[in-house]
Amino acid sequence: MKNRYVLYNLVWVAIILIQIGCKDHSRHPSTQKWLMNPEMKIHMDSSKRILDEYIIKNDIEYIALALNLNDQNEKLINSSKLDPKAVIPLQEWYVGQNQLLKNLYAAKTIEEARIIIQISNQFNQFNDAFQ
Repeated sequence: MKNRYVLYNLVWVAIILIQIGCKDHSRHPSTQKWLMNPEMKIHMDSSKRILDEYIIKNDIEYIALALNLNDQNEKLINSSKLDPKAVIPLQEWYVGQNQLLKNLYAAKTIEEARIIIQISNQFNQFNDAFQ
């Protein structure tokens, strides 16, 4: 009877250890970031530089900015070699960023183009999720 009890406990311990071992460890807690491949980093850094230069120069060519950033975003997405689970946060970022760039491109006045601040905030969100 004692051997059966020991065996029973060992089976439960084994089941628990297997469940812990099989747990999805690829899901990143909010403090960890997804790693982007070097090709992606080139395009993200280029996008940030384009936006920073636009803001520093107090440029008014916001349509050109929208086109340049859209081009870099397309290159970023096309160069992605992320873990499949990281694709979802990347897609969420891209959809939001893409909509802001469409709005910027469609802006008729410089006042409507003030969404550049939101575009800048989108880059901050990207930085929160990726490194």
